[in-house]
Amino acid sequence: MSGSRSSSLTRLAELCLGLLLLGGCLALASAPVWTLGPSVALAGMAAVTMSLGARAEERPLRPPVFAALLLVPVIACALQLVPLPQRWLGLLSPRAAEIVDFVLVPLGLSSSRPVSLDPPATWRALAGALTALLVFLTASHLVRREGAQRRLGLGLAFLAAALPVLAGLHWLAGTERLYGLYTFRVSTPALITPFGNPNHLAGFLGLGAAVALGAARSTRTRGRLRWALYGAWALSSAGVLASRSLGGVLAWVIGQLTFVLLVWRAERAEGPGGGGKGRRRWEAPALVVGLVLLFLLGLSAVRPLEAELLETASVGGLASSKLELLPGFAAMATEFGWVGAGRGAFEAAWPRFADRARGDTFTHPEHAPLQWATEFGFPIAVILLLGVLWSGGWLLSRRRMGSLQLGALAGLVGLCLQNLVDFSLELTFLANAALVALAIAWGAPTKPQASGSPLRFAGHVPVVLAALAGVVGLFAALGPGRSTLDGATDALRDAIAAGRPAAEVQALAVKRIDRHPAHWTPHALAAQSIAGGSATPRDALAFANRALFLHPHHGPTHRVAARALLRLGAREQAFIEYRLAARAGDGGAVTEALSHARSTSERVSLTPDPARARHIARQLPEAAQAIAYLQEVPFRFPDATGLELARLALDEARLHLTAKDLTRAAEAGERASALAPGALETELGRARLLRAMGSHEASLGLLKTLWARHPGPAVGFALVEGALAQRTPKAAFAALTQTRPFLSAFDERARWLELEAQIYDLEGAFHRAIASRRNACRLTPTAACHFRLARALERMGDVAQARDAVRTGARLGPQPPPETTTSWLGELERRLAAQQGGRDGASGSAGMETDALLRRLGER
Repeated sequence: MSGSRSSSLTRLAELCLGLLLLGGCLALASAPVWTLGPSVALAGMAAVTMSLGARAEERPLRPPVFAALLLVPVIACALQLVPLPQRWLGLLSPRAAEIVDFVLVPLGLSSSRPVSLDPPATWRALAGALTALLVFLTASHLVRREGAQRRLGLGLAFLAAALPVLAGLHWLAGTERLYGLYTFRVSTPALITPFGNPNHLAGFLGLGAAVALGAARSTRTRGRLRWALYGAWALSSAGVLASRSLGGVLAWVIGQLTFVLLVWRAERAEGPGGGGKGRRRWEAPALVVGLVLLFLLGLSAVRPLEAELLETASVGGLASSKLELLPGFAAMATEFGWVGAGRGAFEAAWPRFADRARGDTFTHPEHAPLQWATEFGFPIAVILLLGVLWSGGWLLSRRRMGSLQLGALAGLVGLCLQNLVDFSLELTFLANAALVALAIAWGAPTKPQASGSPLRFAGHVPVVLAALAGVVGLFAALGPGRSTLDGATDALRDAIAAGRPAAEVQALAVKRIDRHPAHWTPHALAAQSIAGGSATPRDALAFANRALFLHPHHGPTHRVAARALLRLGAREQAFIEYRLAARAGDGGAVTEALSHARSTSERVSLTPDPARARHIARQLPEAAQAIAYLQEVPFRFPDATGLELARLALDEARLHLTAKDLTRAAEAGERASALAPGALETELGRARLLRAMGSHEASLGLLKTLWARHPGPAVGFALVEGALAQRTPKAAFAALTQTRPFLSAFDERARWLELEAQIYDLEGAFHRAIASRRNACRLTPTAACHFRLARALERMGDVAQARDAVRTGARLGPQPPPETTTSWLGELERRLAAQQGGRDGASGSAGMETDALLRRLGER
């Protein structure tokens, strides 16, 4: 075959690999499932043309040893998809067999199942693993040509640098829609790029920055290209800072430091006579200038990163961060210790092992070794981890590497460390980009085979056939991998929204359950559909029980089970389910249960903890019911703290006060003080209770005693409120002034300004009161704050500004706005229209102007 023909085949392979990276990046970083098909096609075409080009050029195909490690997930995924008899499945994966017994067998579905708890996801993972293997094999061969190695490196560097430029164009256009077409549904990232997750964006930009820096320092890079690469490094680094990803910034710092250390070691190995040092003297000052510029560009991201770092470093931040979830993920991994839950099945399987209800959906553990352990099992995870550590150690120990290779290796170090707290390498695009960088770091340019070599086309036939078989296998995997968890859920919800009969919804749910055995949503939706119809409640209860077996902390499903139990007459169990729904975060469960409760004992059985008891008491329609309930709750929680019981006693005292029973109110207040003696919250509650009973002097004396022991905003604000209740603005101002030095948080300052406004209202200084309320709204822009401002403006007759304040409050409040807010806004609109119409139709006579002024004063 001619040299031009061989060159064309190799260039075609290189082009396919470039299109794979470019297209994967632009297509939402390959996050959508549909991008897997084009990735498979381009990876297969690249592998086949690479093999044919290698034969024509007489270059041996010698894949790095890392390719053997990439075969491990391919084989593991294939084995996880083999259907097994239930007995064998029970031996290999007892948890999977348990799901088959409880979930699938009662529905009449086949009990011969694979190890994977989500076979379609594992089919997609198999296709992704094969694609990764083909990408690495292709790239590891292409980098043996020095020109191809440089082009792949430059492609990664400039592709990363283009993303901050794209974000800047979106910012200039003033749009938050990607390409003007797509809107991110979950959140709006700081930089509008194809990456919806800022951590993933920062990971790729950190890799691209390191590759750009390595390519810029290469001895073959000169002139404008060198400056362009330094510019790409600066853009990518600035993008990392602007992404506001703490993990991404730390990974970028680690990558840059690793590159510096590797270059320092390489230059020491060259010795005093190493070439190129004089030519690179100017680079150190240039890098310093670049770092200063990056610091200035990153000032906008410093405060968010500082706040995130301080929050994470605190004890409470650690408790609510990703670190809190690691023990739970490890516990799940031990449950599937030998064969795993199935590659890609974490999202479906995790809810069963969560320790409590959480509002977020977890698709990955965000810790690469734990992900391997949960999805592959410990044996495969150990093999993968040891293989990665050995490969990284071998690469870092190599002495003779080019600058481009060092940059790729440094970027990979940062990216791999970032994946200890992230899952960016689960994205097909980022995994392919990392494998191309690994091929650059691993390989070195070689010369073609000498003429007369025994190398023949027959030596390449197995490789070509393997590549073709891989492509065929990839496309075969795309068929069963089309079904997704979101797709199954959306299909059922659409059927329910369309009003289809419960039997049809149930049949559709069974089909989805057959494809995704560990997914709880089809069971929950089927239970919801059946419970809302005329079908027997036993069917709804059966689906609800299976859903709760797979997701024990789903509140709405507990509520569906409670409804079914009520229809079956099992009231005690029904109220237990209502309580579990409330504990799982279903806010409407208690309200619904209270409408069915017939006695105080049933109301008490709804109480998940003493803190929720106060909320339940407020929902009871009669004060007598609430008092009886609050008196019964302490017997249900004998281990409750004194402060928790004191809060209940204070609530009881307020209810007695509402019923004009001052004696029992005072007794409840004294009981609260005895339950938590000396507690600030209890004593403040007693002071407010005394003031409400008319004992202003006793309340003031208690507050002054508290101020001597606990000076701060809580006591100070109570003193101001007491003075306002006695209509003594001078005393209120004195208490407000002494409280000011203790203010720290924005909400405390806003509360201080609102009390100041109330004092001004008491003195008749309405304009000053409005100014204070405006400042409070600037500090804490809430709906309630703007509504208070609107009332004050309305009293002053400023209808236009009152309307604007109501609009702002309606926008900040719940959507849609309450009916009272809507009617209030409509009334202001009508009054404003009447005022404007009166001005337009006025004849200009003094009499009509006087009438309008009198009307405004009358409204005021």
